[in-house]
Amino acid sequence: MMRTRRPLVLISAIVVAIAAVLGDLRILNAWGAHGHTISGAAAARALPREMPKFFRNAADQLAYLNPEPDRWRNRGEAERDPAMNGAFAPDHFINFERIPESAWQAEDRFAFMADVRAKTGMVLP
Repeated sequence: MMRTRRPLVLISAIVVAIAAVLGDLRILNAWGAHGHTISGAAAARALPREMPKFFRNAADQLAYLNPEPDRWRNRGEAERDPAMNGAFAPDHFINFERIPESAWQAEDRFAFMADVRAKTGMVLP
């Protein structure tokens, strides 16, 4: 009898684990607009005093607008305006591990791209 229960217990455990994961798929989308809004609010409230007052006073508006790049990258938006998606996609995420050392010396990404273009003739997005 003990032998026949073991597979049932294992199968039950697997079913419960699968149900737990599938039952809460919203965790896969946990960051989304809500996470961007929270991080935008935190960043806006931490602005230095040197920032113009109108900018510091717009913390709520800045937090609200923080998810905009995600909305632009939505498949429907990208298909409606591929030029905007292509132009702004590089601004959305930066993988710091892949940035060459020479890039840190550039004033901004456009200066770095111009330098690469001048040295190699290679055109970057």
